[in-house]
Amino acid sequence: MTDAAYPLHPAHYSICRIPPSVIAADGQHPLLRNLMVTRAGYFPKAQGHEVQRETFDEYLVIYCVDGAGWFRLGRRQWAVGKGDIVFLSPDMAHGYGAAPENPWSIHWAHFNGGHARHFLELADITPGRPMIAVGERFNLVALFNQILTTLQLGYSVHFLISAAACLHQVLSSVALQAVYAPPPPYKDLDAQRIIQFMAANLTRPYTLDELAAEANLSPS
Repeated sequence: MTDAAYPLHPAHYSICRIPPSVIAADGQHPLLRNLMVTRAGYFPKAQGHEVQRETFDEYLVIYCVDGAGWFRLGRRQWAVGKGDIVFLSPDMAHGYGAAPENPWSIHWAHFNGGHARHFLELADITPGRPMIAVGERFNLVALFNQILTTLQLGYSVHFLISAAACLHQVLSSVALQAVYAPPPPYKDLDAQRIIQFMAANLTRPYTLDELAAEANLSPS
């Protein structure tokens, strides 16, 4: 697998890769063998980001929270915009990247497990329909951020299970939104501000009221 390796300066993104030895050792744990995050990241305003792969042995989810980009699967290509979420299944040649004039900001995760394909089927994801417009969703931003910050704390089985539980919520939430129309998105939601607040408060608990205040939302 070649990533065209992320052509971004490390100061411009957050990424966490689970070592292959950890995946091999813990991937068959009863709480991980059906869904396990193997890599996760957040790329804000990812100017120059582009990935091309001929082979791939994992699942991938990309959530665009700002800007624009593109996604290619085989000979077809899709434009990706703010609020779109893209899925990729294993063994499919593909490419994706940021739009030069308005580079995307994306949360993403690689994952594997026996239940992975069932979540995509539940959301009606197919090679001809790899993307869903879910809009600006505070719950998805918070879950992706929690996946990344949890894995940045360590690779023990407890952290891996916690990250997998967050991804489970992401996938089930997207599958639900694919079937039932969600309420309109909050136009004043500032995803970047929420992420900065959560990253600055990793070592202390924070309340729903505090998060709501940062997001310009009601805690209810």
